[in-house]
Amino acid sequence: MARKPVLLNSIGISLVARFERLGELSDLKDAISMLRNAVGFTPHGHPEKADRLRRVATLISFMTTPQTNTAQLVVLCFWLVASITSTHPASSLVKNDMGDYRDSVH
Repeated sequence: MARKPVLLNSIGISLVARFERLGELSDLKDAISMLRNAVGFTPHGHPEKADRLRRVATLISFMTTPQTNTAQLVVLCFWLVASITSTHPASSLVKNDMGDYRDSVH
């Protein structure tokens, strides 16, 4: 069970690479699904949780237009902020990404 988030994360990253190579939207959707599952199986407070959430939010922002996926992105941003402390190594990256996500839906 402890390896499940790692395996799901690896599969998700592989699907992202395949999407980048072939451009199949189904690969991107499958990657988001795998990466969301990886987040779900990652315990709260785990050092990798924030990075996994950032990855999912970034992929959703690729698919976001002002009419779609905005609610998903807002929820992911909330989870992301809740998963880190101000001293977390990724906190500055999270703040930067959240600005990018905000811009992607405006």
